[in-house]
Amino acid sequence: MLKSEGVRNMLPFLKDGDLTEGIRVYRHFPSSDRMKQFGCTAIGIRISKFEL
Repeated sequence: MLKSEGVRNMLPFLKDGDLTEGIRVYRHFPSSDRMKQFGCTAIGIRISKFEL
């Protein structure tokens, strides 16, 4: 994902092309062992409609 989407798109505080640092950040996430199993780590966001 870091290569295809760009490091800066995935981790805005890093520079594009800083792949090594991006991988280091992902490996420090809790449950980073899933990265080895599935090849990536991602967080999904679901927007639900809210009305008052």
